[in-house]
Amino acid sequence: AGGRELAQTSSCGTMGKKGVSRPSSKDLVGRVRDAADLSALLALLDEAKGQELAAGPLAAMMNMLATKAAADPSSGRAADALSAGETLLKAAVAMNGGQPPEPAVTVMVRLCCSCGAPE
Repeated sequence: AGGRELAQTSSCGTMGKKGVSRPSSKDLVGRVRDAADLSALLALLDEAKGQELAAGPLAAMMNMLATKAAADPSSGRAADALSAGETLLKAAVAMNGGQPPEPAVTVMVRLCCSCGAPE
């Protein structure tokens, strides 16, 4: 475990609460990529809480979040998208020894701009 998780995980990072099987990070990224809209993507990210993710899947999910938020600015989910982005950014920072990785910061700036939150 460590900073690579979206929230607390079991010791192996592949099981959710109550022993429920979790999708692999590759499956999760594919499902995020295929999400029909921002609401569906946010539901998938909520499902991923507690799963350990490597830098690549974190970056892919942050990028898709920013893309979906920009494509659907009238969804009314801007605050939820920003919260999910912050969670993903915190995980990326923790994985990078406490330093924010430049690609993650760039995606977070995109997300903030598309959600109308310039700060």
